[in-house]
Amino acid sequence: MIAKICCCLLALLVYVQYLLYLMHMFQLNTYKNNEQSAWNKKNSAILGRHIVYLAVTLAGYVLTRPAVGQAPQGLAFAAICLLLILQLWFWQPKQKAKKPLVYTARVIRMLVTHGILLLVGVPALVWVLPAYDVFTALIFYTMLLPWLILLVNRLNAPIQKAINRKFIKEAENKIKAMPELTVIGITGSYGKTSVKFFLTELLSGKYNVLCTPRNFNTDLGVTRTVREDLQPVHEVFVCEMGARYEKDIQTICDIVHPKYGVITAIGPQHLETFGSMDTIVKTKFELYDALPADGMAFLNYDNEYILHHKGDKPQIGFGESEQADVRLLSMELTAHGTDFAVSIEGKTVQFHTELIGYHNILDITAAIAVAHKMQVSNAELQRRVRRLHPVEHRLQLLPKRGRVSIIDDAYNSNPQGFHGAIDTLRRFEGKTRVLVTPGMIELGAKEYELNKQAGRYAATGCDYIILVGKKQTQPLLEGVREETAFDQSHVQQVDTLQDAWKIIPTLPGEELVVLLENDLPDNY
Repeated sequence: MIAKICCCLLALLVYVQYLLYLMHMFQLNTYKNNEQSAWNKKNSAILGRHIVYLAVTLAGYVLTRPAVGQAPQGLAFAAICLLLILQLWFWQPKQKAKKPLVYTARVIRMLVTHGILLLVGVPALVWVLPAYDVFTALIFYTMLLPWLILLVNRLNAPIQKAINRKFIKEAENKIKAMPELTVIGITGSYGKTSVKFFLTELLSGKYNVLCTPRNFNTDLGVTRTVREDLQPVHEVFVCEMGARYEKDIQTICDIVHPKYGVITAIGPQHLETFGSMDTIVKTKFELYDALPADGMAFLNYDNEYILHHKGDKPQIGFGESEQADVRLLSMELTAHGTDFAVSIEGKTVQFHTELIGYHNILDITAAIAVAHKMQVSNAELQRRVRRLHPVEHRLQLLPKRGRVSIIDDAYNSNPQGFHGAIDTLRRFEGKTRVLVTPGMIELGAKEYELNKQAGRYAATGCDYIILVGKKQTQPLLEGVREETAFDQSHVQQVDTLQDAWKIIPTLPGEELVVLLENDLPDNY
C-alpha cells in the first residue's frame, strides 16, 4: 500500500510540474491554440522523448506489479521511483525564466478545469478499464497534456469570451463618457512603444496624459488600462496598438475611437501569424481607416510600405524624405548622445537627446510631429526632448562597465531594426565593436533567409560576432561566412548568453562596444 501511494504521489508531482511548464508556454503563446499547436510541432522532439519516457515508466510499472491494483516491490519499485524523480528533475527550470508564468484569473480557471478533468477522468479510466489503477491513469493523463491544454482552452472559451465582452464594454462606456478626451493610437511593426513614451513626455507639460503601460497593447491590455487607470482628469490617452492577426488593430480602435493615429513603420514582423506582407500592411492601416473626418494620421514617409499605401485622409508625414512635413534634416552622434535638426513648417529646429541610433531619432521626430500638431511650442519641445530617457532594452546605451559599453537592444528584433542597430554600432569607430545576438524570430517562411541577410550585414559593421544558440543562429553564421572581408575567426557560436559574457572580457581593444540585439523569450 505504501509503495502504491509513493508511486501515485510522484506521478501526481510529475503531472503538476509538466502542466505548469506547458501552461507557461501557452501563456507566452498568447493563449492561442494555433500558436500552441505550432509550438508543439516545433518542439515535437523533446515532447516526444517525454512521452516515450513516460511510456517506458508505465510499461515497467505494469509489467513488474504482482497483480492488477498492486504496485511493484523491491528493485522494481525503486526503479519506477527513480524514473519519476528523473522526470521531476528534467522539468525543473534550469535557469530563471525571463518572463515567469503569471497566475492570472484565466490561468487559474484553466488549472481548475484541468483539476476537474483529472478528478473525473482518473476514476473513470480505472472504472472502465480494469487493468488501470490510479498510477497508470495519472501517467496516461500526463502523456496527453500537450493536447489536453488545447482542449481545456476550448472548454473555457465561452466563459472567457463572456468575461472579455463584459470588460471591453465597460472600457467602451468609460471612453464614451469622456467626449473631450483626445485619443492617440500608435501602431507599427516596430517603434510604437518608443514613440508612445516619447510622445507622452512631450505632451505632459501641456496636458494631463495617460499612456498604456509596458506592453499593454492588445485589446485586453488596452481595456485593462482604461478600466483601471483612466480618470476624468485625463485630457489625452496615448494608446499603443499591437497586432499579430488581421482585425487586431480594428478591435482596439472600436474600443477607444482614436482621433489621431501614428503608423511608425511597417516591415516583416510576425509573419508567422500574419501570413503575408499584404496582411501586415492592411492590419496596420486599420488605425488609419478608423480615424474620423476631423482626425489626423501621422505617417512615416521613409517607409515604402506606408508611402505606397497612404490614402487621401488628412495626414502629416515625418522622416528624412523630402516629402515629409516634419523632416529630419541631420543627426550627429556625440559623446553625450545625439544632436539632430528637424524642419517644422519650414523652420529648422535644433534638438539634443542622450539617446542614440537612427530609429530612436526617427521615433522622436514622430513624437515631435504629433506634439506640434497639439500646440506644444518648439521651445517646449526642445526642453522635453533633452529630458527624454531611453526606452528600456531599445537601443539603450547603458553606463560603462570598465572598458565595456553596452547598447541594449534586446527587447525584440526585425530586419529593419537589426540593420539599424548595426548602423548605430558602426558609428563607434576606433573601438572594438561586438555583436551578441540569437537572431530574429516569427518571420515565417522568410526567417532563414532574412537571418542570413542579417548575418551578412552584421559582418560589415562589427569586429566580433557572438551568436547565441547554435541551432537558431545557423543562418546568421552562413551569412557571416559569405562576407569574405570579415575575419572568420572573430565569429563564435555559444549555447547561452552567459557563455557570451565569458568571452567578451577576453576580446582585445582598449574600449569595447557591445550590441545586445534581441533576446528570445522562454518558449524559444
